[in-house]
Amino acid sequence: MSDPWSVAASYDRSAHGGGWMSAAQAVEAMNTSSAVAEARARAVLKVNPQDPQAKGLLAGAFLAQRRWREARAILEPLSQTQPQMEFAWRGLALALARTGESMRALAAFERALDLEIRGKEAWFALGNLLSFPELRECKWSVDGAEFAEIRQALLEGRIDDADRVSLTAADLHGNHPVALKLRADALIEKSRWPEAKPLLARALDLASDYWSARFRYATMLFVHGEYAQCVPQFEQLLRSACDTPLLRGAQAVALALDGRYTAAVKAFDAFIANCEGLPGLWQEYGRALRWAGDRRMSTAFRKATEILPSYFVAWYALATVKSFQWDDALIGQIQAQLERHDLAIEDRSMMHFALGKALDALGRYQEAFENFRASKATLRKVLPYWPRASQTAWRLTRLLFSPAFLRKHAGAGSPASDPVFIVGMPRAGSTLVEQILSAHTQVEGLGELTILPTFVEKLYTRAGGPQRWPLLLQRMQPADFRAAGEEYLRMAGALRKTDAPYFTDKQPNNFQLAGLIRLILPNAKIIDVRRHPLDCGLSCFHHFFPKGHLFACDLGDIGERYVDYVRLMAHFDAVFPGKVYRVIYERLVDDFDAEVRRLLDYLGLPFEAGCLRFFENRRTVITLSYEQVFMPLYQSGVGQWRTYEAWLGPLRDALGPVLQAYPDVPKFFPEVSATSRAPRNLGETGGTFGSIRGLKQFPFAGRASLPG
Repeated sequence: MSDPWSVAASYDRSAHGGGWMSAAQAVEAMNTSSAVAEARARAVLKVNPQDPQAKGLLAGAFLAQRRWREARAILEPLSQTQPQMEFAWRGLALALARTGESMRALAAFERALDLEIRGKEAWFALGNLLSFPELRECKWSVDGAEFAEIRQALLEGRIDDADRVSLTAADLHGNHPVALKLRADALIEKSRWPEAKPLLARALDLASDYWSARFRYATMLFVHGEYAQCVPQFEQLLRSACDTPLLRGAQAVALALDGRYTAAVKAFDAFIANCEGLPGLWQEYGRALRWAGDRRMSTAFRKATEILPSYFVAWYALATVKSFQWDDALIGQIQAQLERHDLAIEDRSMMHFALGKALDALGRYQEAFENFRASKATLRKVLPYWPRASQTAWRLTRLLFSPAFLRKHAGAGSPASDPVFIVGMPRAGSTLVEQILSAHTQVEGLGELTILPTFVEKLYTRAGGPQRWPLLLQRMQPADFRAAGEEYLRMAGALRKTDAPYFTDKQPNNFQLAGLIRLILPNAKIIDVRRHPLDCGLSCFHHFFPKGHLFACDLGDIGERYVDYVRLMAHFDAVFPGKVYRVIYERLVDDFDAEVRRLLDYLGLPFEAGCLRFFENRRTVITLSYEQVFMPLYQSGVGQWRTYEAWLGPLRDALGPVLQAYPDVPKFFPEVSATSRAPRNLGETGGTFGSIRGLKQFPFAGRASLPG
């Protein structure tokens, strides 16, 4: 594998009018069956033979069908033309291992791990292929026939056989470290890590020099997010004969993800200079530097792109460094990648975004906007947006959460007052507000939690689908609401690292669940952060959201989403007045000291000067705003839309009176329904409204009519 990061120079530049597959679509197909995956991949490749995701999917189907050589025939050239594609290397490694080429498989697994250092499958396979020092104590024989049978079953992918035989071996040899380790391996392969973990710990208690077990324990703790526990395990490995750049990188990343940024940077500094061929480690180094507030981050990201020019994730990271100085040569490198016709659709979208950011920094705004638009349009090809489901749920929310419904369930939830929910539109300033609050000694910032959305998903799945939300809440009893609140507190508590009396949950989309919060945690605080709709909308359009926020691909959809959000929050203001505290971003920037004091008063907290120096608060911030919150407050976030005003017509039109009224809220009509298709004179203005599948009504007061 000489020069594995070079990209083949010649490409078929014939245009293809469709047939692209996203990574998410490839995963979805692979999760059905290998036959379905193969059929879908072939269908895309028939239209577009260059699509890399479809090639990867076809190879994945072959691997699942144990067609090793056919998989290799796809993955060997794919890993050369798409060297940034983690699965190309991981899949190739699996195929090489199964065809007896262990050394090449090792090298390919290492490439895969460099690109995705938390890859469970690659770490597990690497642990099987590496040679470790034997156990010193002869009493721990590893030559038993049972053990060999388990190893062979694991090697051949016969997981059920390995599970059965390893269970028997563990029962017979419960204090034998090899039996315990092999049983743990079988459980890991069946995704039963909580059961495997104590077995590995027990094996190491019995034989501390069992290096293959320690490698497995350290790497599996790491990939399962148990960062504090894996660090000392990595330390012991590094002191043994297992000192490799990837293990050092994993330990450094674990330190960073555990919030120990200074230690993480120090760990990287000790070895990164010797990683000339590992762009992924330079990318991870850049992330650790960013979280530590070290301006060397741009140098690290740039190094990653120098090693691997098609490393689109590193180009994206570089584009998000506000202080980086772009030049025409770098612009040309990005444009050269975009000229390729074999880019995965997400990669093309990401590179258009990076180019847009670079051009924006250089003041070339029209070109920048065209690239932002191209980035969004590319994503929209494979991520269609259907707002009706959300809009229906929010309409039902407004109907359900009436004063009578809330009175009926008053006091039903948990009485705890620990949580502080920070909600609003993306890019509105919620990360800044959380950073300010978490600088207070009585508040712990937990970031964007997914606890509430997961709870809702479980509820409506149990009830038969999202169309039942939120009406299914009518069936819940007071005890159910209290239990839900206690469950939320338990799950959030597991993520906490301090005993501060309050903690923040900064999930912007929780605005739609403000009513649920009032039911299950009636004493929790809710802060709605609101930014000028043109600034907020433009910022959404200028940011790369590879997952979620599908509305952000179109300016009109962004405006419609903003209106829906304002309307729903206006309803909550009406039915539980004073329970949601609104932070207007522009007021916060303009009169920072006074606004922070008002915010703390709402929370019942004493003023602390540290909240005014929020940028000195070094905590884990893993959002698009991580760099800004470690800098003093700046005015440049206000009025940014003026630079791009000429291109914001669709956003303005969709916002309508919400834009005109900001920061106030226009008057919304209440929900009305009708069955007649004939025009009716309704509404306080007396205008005529047409009826289509019920009553079609413009939602704002002051607009008299719509065509029928």
